[in-house]
Amino acid sequence: MAAALRNFLLAVALSAAALHGQEDSPEEHIDVVDVDQDMLTPEHVQDMLTPKQLLKVHGLADANEDGKLSVQELSDFSQKTRIISAGKDVTTVLEGMDLDNDGKLSFDELQSSVLGGSQGMEGEEKQEEEKQEEEKQEEEKRMALEKMKFEAADLDRDGLLTKEEVVGLVYPELNNEVLKIIAQESLSAKDTDKDGHLSQSEFWGGYLSTGEADQEIADEDLKQFKLLDRDGDGRLNLEELMRYEAGHHHTEAAMAQLMATADKNSDGHITTEELSGAELAGTDAGY
Repeated sequence: MAAALRNFLLAVALSAAALHGQEDSPEEHIDVVDVDQDMLTPEHVQDMLTPKQLLKVHGLADANEDGKLSVQELSDFSQKTRIISAGKDVTTVLEGMDLDNDGKLSFDELQSSVLGGSQGMEGEEKQEEEKQEEEKQEEEKRMALEKMKFEAADLDRDGLLTKEEVVGLVYPELNNEVLKIIAQESLSAKDTDKDGHLSQSEFWGGYLSTGEADQEIADEDLKQFKLLDRDGDGRLNLEELMRYEAGHHHTEAAMAQLMATADKNSDGHITTEELSGAELAGTDAGY
């Protein structure tokens, strides 16, 4: 739980620095450079934010400027910070795959990266002959899926992905069409009775066990399935599976936990005073 809250608070700090870093006074500037994010606890991240900085990021998330944060405002701001973080990550990803250094990603470049650079190399035909038929089929299937995702991410249909389009490829939760392809692939692979939905047993793929040690984990999985099953029909449809693949259910649960932890007067909103005074350790309020 602590990891989720840490991620949210760190995302707030990162987004504030990215959005307003050039305008900040020294006492308002949020310095997150060279921080080992995996080693941070919620308390550490809170300590990174001075009262003025906390007021600043609270204001950034407060869309209607009423001085209070609602669950929707927290969720929207979480999505905004996700986009900022993705943009930073994709810069490095694109540099590693952009073989001709034109600032864009072609499918050939993506394929070369996915297949470990074997495409187009001397002796390729010989290597293909030596591969087992099953491996070749798996590779072809994988690249067919990558092709579909690439085309969905290619918004202007020019056969090349800009940095902004690569974001949707690498972070499918930020591109609904790419996300739909991934969810549909998962649905097709697990839907053993081919009814277009996933039952609990299909979704978990035999993971659940009757063993005493595994049953506790299975109970948690069943609870998660119930949360995913938004229409309550006991099955997951494509839209519900997309929410799972995107991690939206985690975000909603984390925002609700943050609200329950910090909203001391139970009015459905969080003020700066409530956020700064909340006991956040051990909660899961940070996606």
